[in-house]
Amino acid sequence: MSTFDNIIVSAEPFDNKLIREYIRKNGKPGVCSYTGRCSSRTVELSDIVSKIKSIVCEYYGDADDEGVAFDSTFDDDEDKNTEIQVSVNNGYLIPKDRRMFDDIEGLLCYHGFRCRDGRLYEDIISKIKVTNLVEKDPYGLKIDEEYYLDWRFLSRKAIEFANQGCCLCDIQEKLNSSLFYILSAIQREHKEILVHRQIRLFRCVNYREPLSAVSFSDLTSPPVEKTTDLRMSTKGDSVFYGSVDKGTAIREALAEGVKYYAYVGEFESIDELNLLDLTKITKKIDIFEMPKNDYFLLRFLKRFCEDISRPIKGKTIEYVPTQLITYYFRNCMKRYDGNGNKYGLDGILYSSSKGGCTNAVLFFNHDESSKHLRLLKYSCI
Repeated sequence: MSTFDNIIVSAEPFDNKLIREYIRKNGKPGVCSYTGRCSSRTVELSDIVSKIKSIVCEYYGDADDEGVAFDSTFDDDEDKNTEIQVSVNNGYLIPKDRRMFDDIEGLLCYHGFRCRDGRLYEDIISKIKVTNLVEKDPYGLKIDEEYYLDWRFLSRKAIEFANQGCCLCDIQEKLNSSLFYILSAIQREHKEILVHRQIRLFRCVNYREPLSAVSFSDLTSPPVEKTTDLRMSTKGDSVFYGSVDKGTAIREALAEGVKYYAYVGEFESIDELNLLDLTKITKKIDIFEMPKNDYFLLRFLKRFCEDISRPIKGKTIEYVPTQLITYYFRNCMKRYDGNGNKYGLDGILYSSSKGGCTNAVLFFNHDESSKHLRLLKYSCI
């Protein structure tokens, strides 16, 4: 189809959320020129092309308009140690972590734009004539990068204050303004990552001697006197750690070269819990899937979640940033139901540093956990 005359398209051939939403919001009944089927929502193909252009222009601009440096004598092979790189095209110099595309097809492919009809895809490509597209403000910081630098600064300061003997409450007070932007960012995504549901978890507990009998109390959150500094809690804070995967629970608990009698309990929440599910941040993040503000916000939150799930190989003082974030969420974050009632968090779901499966920390101590959890069964390994 070489022209736009009488070309109508429905949402059916498109996979990307923003395009489908645009058609559903602005369309009217018609017959899709590509599927041949009637649809309650169709728009002209020219409108789709305009929508795609408007999305692209939010993130990319012409290299000349964006002030990208140009040097036709620059040799990418000879200057491998330089802090900049030459685009594939013709001598534009951009930072290594910035993207540049020769044409619209390369950009659409990179960002996961999909059509289920090859003819439709080719028609769209043929109508968007642009070259040398570079990320806007290529020498400046993106919004997500600013957020991330703030988070790294917060992490360093938290460890510094902890080394000075400050408790989490004092550290929170000192860093409250920096913590607030992370809370605000997550609250904006609350519809997807603040969940209210039951959960089933495996928990592995080690004993130096075999137990003659195993009870709920032996496998639930530890007594206060047996707590230590961990990823989401400090010594003296009894919480329930578990994993949705039995193998991950075992790997998290067992130390190499140490002889233990290990018991694995399978628990289930008695009622639905209010949980912050950070694993949902790993969903597809792309410019055709969400508005610009959400795109940069989720890019930051994804890096943030990767940071708090990374393995800790040094001293336990490195746990302080994640302990602080957990403490802050636990005390400040609320879930609101349909009637406007607010509830505090019962726990956090996050990715394991040992395999990537979902782990959980529930804010139930040794004594009160039996009010919220039940032990279904256990095994000795």
